[in-house]
Amino acid sequence: MPIPKDVDPTHLAAALAEAQKYQARKDVESTNLSALESLLDLPLTTISVSAPSPTDISLATLHLQLFLASDYDELIDERRRVDKCGYILCSKAPKRNPYGGLKSVVGSGKGAKVVEREAAEAWCSAGCKMRAVYVKAQLGSTPGWLRGKGWIRFRWPVGDVGGKKGITEMESVQADVRAEGIVLPIRTAVVKEEDKLVEKGLLKSDVVEREGLDEKPAFPSLENGEDVGAIEGHVVDVSKLKISQPTTKS
Repeated sequence: MPIPKDVDPTHLAAALAEAQKYQARKDVESTNLSALESLLDLPLTTISVSAPSPTDISLATLHLQLFLASDYDELIDERRRVDKCGYILCSKAPKRNPYGGLKSVVGSGKGAKVVEREAAEAWCSAGCKMRAVYVKAQLGSTPGWLRGKGWIRFRWPVGDVGGKKGITEMESVQADVRAEGIVLPIRTAVVKEEDKLVEKGLLKSDVVEREGLDEKPAFPSLENGEDVGAIEGHVVDVSKLKISQPTTKS
């Protein structure tokens, strides 16, 4: 169908970009749905959550690339429904409240609080909750269909976590999925098309490229000011976390 001559090329370019952005959003949502299903099956080869296997780390890193915090929360809830710990590298079942009810008490003493039963029964232990929170803090904040090129280099906790020991050891892992022949289209077609429009001056760029996290992510705080990393009254000192720098293969 020919384009009328009196159509403003700027308006046409903007309309085309919006249509492509909508399609890209649908593609990302479909990708995330498939990723969620794959993450429900993890871990595949990990025996101990304190020493996750490279295979499981690679798969988790791959499938979490386009996730937002809301997608991650949905994943935790879905794992709970299939009787799996909310932390994706843990093979244990979550602890259940034997007394039933809609609410559960978490912690003891001054640190005790009442939470929804579903939230309390998403984990096998306080340590796994802390591991999951640490990973969540590293997720991208920009929707997948608006991201530029780049790879989120997740830090995965290893060793003992939680309780009075705190986090004893942390290791930075950048999954080398390309070596396994796996390719994830982080840079979507809509971003490429928008680049062309920006170069022609027909569209203003609103895409922010995310090259990954080079600093330690901090545990987010709750609305009431409490640290979400606080487990049973104990708050981990994030400044003492030991994280090695990611290595790059030549």
